[in-house]
Amino acid sequence: MSLQYIYSYLVYLKREYKNKRTGKGLSNTSIGNTKRVISSLFTELKNRRLIQHNFIKDIPTIKSKPIKNRPFTYNELQDIKNYLQAHDPYMISFLSFMIYPLLRPREICRLKIEDLNTRDWIIGVETKTENRSYSRIIQKMRPAIEAMKIEGLPGGYSLFTPENKPGVWETSREDSRVTYFSRQRFRKVLDAMGFGKEYSLYSVRHSAIGDLYIGKQKEGLSEREIIYQLMPLTGHKSEAGLRNYLRDIKSVLPPDHSGVYTIDF
Repeated sequence: MSLQYIYSYLVYLKREYKNKRTGKGLSNTSIGNTKRVISSLFTELKNRRLIQHNFIKDIPTIKSKPIKNRPFTYNELQDIKNYLQAHDPYMISFLSFMIYPLLRPREICRLKIEDLNTRDWIIGVETKTENRSYSRIIQKMRPAIEAMKIEGLPGGYSLFTPENKPGVWETSREDSRVTYFSRQRFRKVLDAMGFGKEYSLYSVRHSAIGDLYIGKQKEGLSEREIIYQLMPLTGHKSEAGLRNYLRDIKSVLPPDHSGVYTIDF
């Protein structure tokens, strides 16, 4: 059996296989994971001198192009808010934590009542890079927090739960909380509104950061000044990291340069 034949068969599986429950085919990641498991087995056979060569390693990897989350436009965000007001108003509060404190979905799902200091208006967050990070709750965010009526509730309550109010939310895996809000709730909204797979919860955060950049631009700040002011807000540790991020999300568009042209076509 040739390597080309095995590779062709993997490609065939990706194209033809359908999960009976979800109706979806195999992803390149699933095929790659399967290949690694089989390769480990053949490596063990080689170590035991039962075969001379682990030919599984020679099978080409089926490359995939990751889908990047596109930011929403200002009008699209307004349309989403209007839809949520009619169908899932609780998600407006969740998205507010992505737009104003610029939190990630996982960070929002970790929030407890005790993490919000509504006296000094400070929020403490367990981030992906630090044990604890503190930031100011800006004026625009305060009405959303006040509307949640958290005063007097136990500090250990999760801020967001499936019950549409703070409470005890016991899960075996943290990922299941993120999945609940990203796939079970927000994905339904996006599907209903006709947004494709290139949009997700992260699109909301991308939109907010892009909006801040454009707002600073209008104030007349240089690119470097904007980068320095945004870094503490976005959590990026370097100028290059934030520049690459802004480039990837394509949220920052150059200004109209019509006046530069001498061509009048």
